[in-house]
Amino acid sequence: MLIQQLNSRIHAIKAPSLALACMLALAACVTPNTEQPTLSDPDLPSLDNAVEGYAYPEPLSGEQIETLVQDTIVPPRALRVQIATSILMMESQRPYAPSFFPITEGDEAETLVLMDTGTLGLDNRYKARAFVSVTTSLIRNNPIFLEHGVQNEASIFDMLKIWGFERLVVTNGDDFSHVFEIN
Repeated sequence: MLIQQLNSRIHAIKAPSLALACMLALAACVTPNTEQPTLSDPDLPSLDNAVEGYAYPEPLSGEQIETLVQDTIVPPRALRVQIATSILMMESQRPYAPSFFPITEGDEAETLVLMDTGTLGLDNRYKARAFVSVTTSLIRNNPIFLEHGVQNEASIFDMLKIWGFERLVVTNGDDFSHVFEIN
């Protein structure tokens, strides 16, 4: 019931920080899976879309991510687009140039692409994984995660799954892209 209430109220929130806080609260209400997240190198998926190959190169590496989140209410496409827009707004409000640009793609905006603007040096899968790790660390320090006691278990992939994303692509927009398939 609480998940449905939070999900229905997310659309009314306009401030990016409030939207993020609301989504983090939603994450804390989801039934966790007891298995630990695992990484593996799968056969690379075909991301049949209009942005891959146009705005960034086709991923040459990838992996499957098992999340702790089992079942969620998949929010509408508009929310995923709003999340990417909010991330971009937060990056743009800093006193220096953005480090990355978020892009959503797919018919349902089910893919989140984080494109390095050149300042992060994301040019291999190890740096991509490190970037995702740092992002997870930032989310874990959020007061809502701390309040609900999920800061040591949840990851950015759990958040992305709750938001309805099926994959995360990290790219430098030039010659490197790595895809994380979220299960």
